[in-house]
Amino acid sequence: MSNMYEAKNIDSEKVLNYLTELKRKSEYQERLERVKIEEHYSGYREGIEDATRIFYCKNYEKEDKS
Repeated sequence: MSNMYEAKNIDSEKVLNYLTELKRKSEYQERLERVKIEEHYSGYREGIEDATRIFYCKNYEKEDKS
């Protein structure tokens, strides 16, 4: 005898399998979204770093000493 509640008019095993699959898909989607967000902000940070490096470039708006 199982400790799980057994409904009379519902296929409990089928519902539990569906819920397990739903949880698995949800976890996969969450991981995928986290990767996309990390890639987005990584590119954003890289752009800021590139823009900052321009100001330290030796050729940036050289002064004409004539």
